Amino acid sequence: MSDAGNGDALRRLVAEKEDATNSGRPRKRRRFVRALGVAVLVLVLLLGVMKVTDVAMTASERAANPAPGVMVDVGGRRMHVHTVGQGETSIVLLPGLVTSAPVLDFEPLTQELSRWARVTVVEPFGYGWSEGSDSPMLPGDVARDVHTALHGAGVPGPYVLMGHSIAGLYSQKFIETFPGEVSGFVGLDPTNPVTASPPEDDWQASFLFGGLTTLARLGGVRVVQAIRGVDSSLLEQGYSRENVDKQAMLTSWNVMSPEMVRQWKSLREALEQTKELRFTQDLPVLVFASRDREKREGGDALRAYAGEGQCHRVETLDASHYVHHEQHTRINEVTRAFLTECGTMTP
Repeated sequence: MSDAGNGDALRRLVAEKEDATNSGRPRKRRRFVRALGVAVLVLVLLLGVMKVTDVAMTASERAANPAPGVMVDVGGRRMHVHTVGQGETSIVLLPGLVTSAPVLDFEPLTQELSRWARVTVVEPFGYGWSEGSDSPMLPGDVARDVHTALHGAGVPGPYVLMGHSIAGLYSQKFIETFPGEVSGFVGLDPTNPVTASPPEDDWQASFLFGGLTTLARLGGVRVVQAIRGVDSSLLEQGYSRENVDKQAMLTSWNVMSPEMVRQWKSLREALEQTKELRFTQDLPVLVFASRDREKREGGDALRAYAGEGQCHRVETLDASHYVHHEQHTRINEVTRAFLTECGTMTP
């Protein structure tokens, strides 16, 4: 065969290989697209099943577990108010951000306080057994809603407000708006509007927050709880197994509710609304600070927040931010002694 013939044969062979390669690429792409489509379809079906299961379970659980307190009309929506105890002193407990089941979360502390005081837990909109609402959930809104709920439930004042975390802001606004109805304030590691920093507003935080919200809305909380199991730390801190199981149930109902999301996103505005507020000298103020808060802010900042005067005091506890989980007995003892000393209650 001539060199020319050999060259023609080689070119034909190369061309045939190129044709085979080019024809194989579309087939590989089609297989990849088909596999991707199947994976997406399976994921959508799983998410759909998870959401439907969550909706069905929530409806069943709500029917089987009615609110232990009273449901009060607040601006056309119902808010849950739960009161125990018969003492003359009226203590009102307000929860921190993302505390999905306030009545249950406060239960060990409530049991202690109710031996000598009337203790009321108010669950804001989107928390516990309370309904949702379109409230902006800023300090002024929450303070007015809590005031309406207390009066609607027939809870007599004046009130000793006991607020955990961000509820410190709501308590300060309540005191400013209804000063004649408050006889004292007890902060459970409360947010200090002067020293607190709003959450970082960057794309990573927004993406993470959005992802967690989406997961919660699709019913993923139940899956996470099933994998994680019982929160044994609460059992060690004095919570009953029934309480812990119910807290998990209400968390699946409420965590990352629209109201909680609005609270988180408007935290900067909430701090701005309250940063100029101060406790008056004639109002007894007792602040329970966690060990981390005391290290982070320092004693001077905490004392400045509590205010000046004999009945303005800071008590540092060897506890985490949820001081009432670990130190409910100590909080009860110190609160009772403090209110007695400051004339807010009779011995």
